[in-house]
Amino acid sequence: MAHWLYGRRSVDTAARLAQPQRCPICSSLWQSCRRDSYAYLLGQYLGDGHLVSKARVPVLRIYCTQTYADIIAECRAAMLLPRTMR
Repeated sequence: MAHWLYGRRSVDTAARLAQPQRCPICSSLWQSCRRDSYAYLLGQYLGDGHLVSKARVPVLRIYCTQTYADIIAECRAAMLLPRTMR
């Protein structure tokens, strides 16, 4: 009955959680990944963004007036991957 708690599944889950987590985009350790960019884009998405599906691929769109050129530049920099990750 309590196989999920004491059996092989719980041992596998504990071993998986003990391993350091990797970023799904760049495969580096999660602590060294670009979490600040992710958090910034999440805030922009919640403010003035939405997701659109183009050919079954989700595309992030963030809207901003051209008066805020600094915000546009920050969004662009957060979306672009460094050359080492391409």
